[in-house]
Amino acid sequence: LRKAWDGVRAGRSGLILLAGEAGVGKTRLLYEFVSGVVGPATRVLWGECMDLHEGGLPYAPFRQALRTAIADREDVTLASAVRAAGADLAMLLPSLGPGSPTVGDENVQRVRLFESLLHLLRRLAEDGPLLVVLDDAHWADDATLDLTTFLARNLSDSAVLLLLTFRPTLVAENPALRDFVASRAGRTVTDQFTLDGFPEHELANYLAELIDDEPQPSFVAEIARRSNGNPLFAQEIVAAGRAGSGVPP
Repeated sequence: LRKAWDGVRAGRSGLILLAGEAGVGKTRLLYEFVSGVVGPATRVLWGECMDLHEGGLPYAPFRQALRTAIADREDVTLASAVRAAGADLAMLLPSLGPGSPTVGDENVQRVRLFESLLHLLRRLAEDGPLLVVLDDAHWADDATLDLTTFLARNLSDSAVLLLLTFRPTLVAENPALRDFVASRAGRTVTDQFTLDGFPEHELANYLAELIDDEPQPSFVAEIARRSNGNPLFAQEIVAAGRAGSGVPP
């Protein structure tokens, strides 16, 4: 991530795929990356995909990221840039206005949306490096992934890092994401890696923080066996043990 961000600061865009099971720490890693590497002065657009019964909500992470940007009272320039991005973005956020006149060809509307968002990100990157996080992409729909591929292919000369997270165990359940990962987003991926659980020596350090004491080797081995090094699972097992309630199967 540091290497990718150095590239962005030098004016090269990037797309990183970060995989990891639930609870392994993907989102926590990104929070640490934002606070410790990207820094508070850098703009971050953060959106999450949604798990809906009838499939993912089209463009959900982009909708959330733009909605948050508009509500940002500390960055007036960002909010103004989003509002001024054009009526074509109104199909993402109706609050931006009435939208473009109805066009008969749905593909034309799609192109206008893609181009408008591309222009917005380029505009924001002129003020400094920009990080765009698309979290929980295992719930992403085709439209979101198509837009991500389009942006990655056309932001090559802009200081924008696209960072997408997903659970590898759910890739097979989402054909759109499966094709996206297999093609490496149309061969635009800068890097792809999987965040694994703690090995036993790192788990021992983590447990020492949880229990505020040096854990016994047998305790570490037991938690490692039951949690497979997953930080969230380890935390919940320890918490359940303290409460004396036991851990549900």
